[in-house]
Amino acid sequence: MTIWFTSDTHFWHRNIIKYCNRPVSSVEEMNEFLIQKWNEKIKPDDVVWHLGDFAFCGKDKAIEILERLNGEKNWILGNHDYGLVKKIGPYFDEILDYTLLKIHLNYEADDGEIRQYHQPIVLCHFPILSWDMMRHGSWHLHGHCHGTLPKTSALRLDVGVDCHNYSPISVEDIQNIFALRTVTPEGQEPIDSLHAYGS
Repeated sequence: MTIWFTSDTHFWHRNIIKYCNRPVSSVEEMNEFLIQKWNEKIKPDDVVWHLGDFAFCGKDKAIEILERLNGEKNWILGNHDYGLVKKIGPYFDEILDYTLLKIHLNYEADDGEIRQYHQPIVLCHFPILSWDMMRHGSWHLHGHCHGTLPKTSALRLDVGVDCHNYSPISVEDIQNIFALRTVTPEGQEPIDSLHAYGS
């Protein structure tokens, strides 16, 4: 079982093709393209967190898409989701505005041993400037910005499809991205994200 994150699919949203320069010529083509990208990565027993702005359509069209998407689906609501959430809510295991996950991850210690730690992950549709446990190596995953924010050394990542080849991104891939970043909160020594919760 793998844990995945994604955001801002905007199924059935015609204007997003132009706004984000998506490589498709119609909304129908975009839907099929994103479904294919999703199912290439996510297996039926995987867990996926969608961080908002799922679809711009009515109940029937949204359900038709949801029934084709693999995985156990959880939903962090985006600013465009509130009209749809009551209609398609039963297709998601959890529906939240914000949450703090704690996920078991492994890392290789300096002695070569594989060790485990609990990684806190703050999930919200919107980017947060200062988030819970930020000074102690927590991650912040969000959507909303479609890759328009400047790059940062902080442990914050836009998981929207427009940032990751139109695909979900796994927790392991995020771990590898953050392993290359060092966070230096004001007045403190650098915190290594992989070792902050190690033994």
